[in-house]
Amino acid sequence: MDSRILTEQNQPVINRQDAKSLGLKRFFTGEPCKYGHVSERNVHDNRCRECMKIAAKTTRYRDGRPKCIIDECSGPSHVKGLCEGHYNMLIRKGYTERDRRKVGTAIKWIEDHKDYSSNECLIWPFSRNRFGYGIVYWGGRTRLVHVIICSLTKGPKPKDRPYACHSCGKGTSGCVNQSHLRWDTAKKNAQDKIEHGTHLVGEKIGNSKLSESEILEIRALAGSLTHREIGEKFGVSRSNVGYILNGLSWNHVSQAGKNE
Repeated sequence: MDSRILTEQNQPVINRQDAKSLGLKRFFTGEPCKYGHVSERNVHDNRCRECMKIAAKTTRYRDGRPKCIIDECSGPSHVKGLCEGHYNMLIRKGYTERDRRKVGTAIKWIEDHKDYSSNECLIWPFSRNRFGYGIVYWGGRTRLVHVIICSLTKGPKPKDRPYACHSCGKGTSGCVNQSHLRWDTAKKNAQDKIEHGTHLVGEKIGNSKLSESEILEIRALAGSLTHREIGEKFGVSRSNVGYILNGLSWNHVSQAGKNE
């Protein structure tokens, strides 16, 4: 077409063949689809975009899962409404295709807040990893936001103190306040986690099979039953029982038991 007619919706009217020759992905005819929607259509399959949006909200797979929330993706949802591919992209890069614009916004947010001086925790408002730490696509890869801010405000990571530690204990809640961050050793980082109660141990570990009360019961049974019999009673292996009784695992419960 040499010229395009603008409709009341300010959409240029063009047919599918002309749109294809121009390399467009979508086109608008100004005519309603068979369901009455006056909307853009896909060049590759002539589907109405409004029909696709409605289908996205209602389509479910045989196992009951809805489709991925990303436009033009037909995969079943996996986590957070995303298919496995788009969820992996979110984990790897910190954003999906529909949130690409947020990357620049997140980087600008870092620049604007890196010198935040209040004593209150500054919570990262964008993507986080499965542990709760803020993440962003920075320098060609996904990085932890608190590490970036620590580098920007405290200088490059020292070889003898390579861990960005939180004094507030709110790192897993997304805190990125530069005044709460410091470079320190792995030992000091582990001590911080214990002091703040964020160290994953015992029942705090999601796939733990035993509780602290069961650990104390296992220790009480030592000598009266074999390791195999104790393991069968609590659904763990003989070697795990040995680790518990010898203080190689669950030693925090062991100390509590001795104190009592």
